Amino acid sequence: ALAGILAVTVVYEYQFLPRAVPYGKLTVTLHSGPYAGIRTTPSRAAYLIQLRADLSRMAAPSDRLLFFYQVPAFYLFWPHGVATNSVWISSPKGLDVNDDPGPLPPPTLAYYHREQLLPDVVVRIIDTVGLTKRQLRQSYCGGLDYDVALVRPFYAVFRRPPGGLTPVVVSQAGR
Repeated sequence: ALAGILAVTVVYEYQFLPRAVPYGKLTVTLHSGPYAGIRTTPSRAAYLIQLRADLSRMAAPSDRLLFFYQVPAFYLFWPHGVATNSVWISSPKGLDVNDDPGPLPPPTLAYYHREQLLPDVVVRIIDTVGLTKRQLRQSYCGGLDYDVALVRPFYAVFRRPPGGLTPVVVSQAGR
């Protein structure tokens, strides 16, 4: 009986992982960056490698970053400054964040106003397929009037325009 319990435990340990990805599909080992040594799917590996490359191309070490929604681990790709009151910004809509064009949460906007700072680069994790740059800029930058700098299938990168918004303007826009 004990051998049977151990066998079942081992099988289930290696059969399913978070997000219901079978262990057998984790065929790529990442060799650099914050996920070095971790096995993942080929598509997720490509996504993480592309994100890391895009960050190094799109942002300077002096830039402050903001990632949203619900991707706290992506801050591991950025060893420099961030502009957020929380690394885990959640959508009021819960886990289904693709349909949430709403502004950033009021505590985040209040933080920007209080601290008198804004992110220089914003990375919005969203399925961008079918969205135009205009739609992304108007509806998916958290209420910030930033320029679309880069669009990938699963995220968009926005950059604050030179001489752009101040935290006071952002605070009033979020009300």
